[in-house]
Amino acid sequence: MSFNLMPVRLSQEDIGEVWRCAFDRRETDYYLEPVGSHGNLNAEPAINPHYRGELDFNLSNRNMALVMSALSLRMSDEGALFKIEEFQAATTRWLTRNMGVPSQEIPTTKCSEDRWVEFGVDEGYLNRKIEQAAAIAREGRTRGATHIMVI
Repeated sequence: MSFNLMPVRLSQEDIGEVWRCAFDRRETDYYLEPVGSHGNLNAEPAINPHYRGELDFNLSNRNMALVMSALSLRMSDEGALFKIEEFQAATTRWLTRNMGVPSQEIPTTKCSEDRWVEFGVDEGYLNRKIEQAAAIAREGRTRGATHIMVI
């Protein structure tokens, strides 16, 4: 399983109030629908030429929990919703406190008779991910986002 982090705003629509991402799907979807595939599962999907990887923030449950914990933000198993100002303050605080200091490596470990592997992260992983999250929040706010949603 994994979580996505995205800037959102509340939108009034025919079905009621709905959270909408501030980014266009063309920017965050790596693949386009296969043209002319008509349900052919063997068709090679086309890569989206408008894709912007820096706006695509998808992490495993464990890694998203690491990032949120580093930011001192609480998240449930279902995700979280943060005011964008609160999220930006948390990322700024963490990045300022850790400027020039890479986060520690977490080594991969094998647990209980090699039945379970807990994959680690490399040195500086949190720095890179929190910088990316901060950039997403900044750009989302310029596009009218009021909150950061983790789902």
